[in-house]
Amino acid sequence: MFWKGVKAPSIYLFCIEGDVKMEKVKINYLIDAGLLLSGLGVMITGIIKLPLFIQLGIHRALGLSLITFIHDWSGVVFVILAIVHFILHLNWFICVTKTFMKKGDEKCKK
Repeated sequence: MFWKGVKAPSIYLFCIEGDVKMEKVKINYLIDAGLLLSGLGVMITGIIKLPLFIQLGIHRALGLSLITFIHDWSGVVFVILAIVHFILHLNWFICVTKTFMKKGDEKCKK
């Protein structure tokens, strides 16, 4: 069952141009990739900025101001993409919430 959900988006990426599902999957893929990259940027630079690593001098290769700049802007990009991601999946979120609250028996759209 899990693999069915994993296989479907990869199939949609290679559909004929103009397909609505393909466009939606491409947008979701790009947003998810952006979330991954910006999240990694925040995590890596956040670890480098820890006092222990500053004392070890690991930040000297790039400079603390550049690391802080990357950390801050990666965080801003991450938050913006997370908001867009949530908005794109709002109907699904509402449907699942209703199902959990037992206020609706409808099946959630994929």
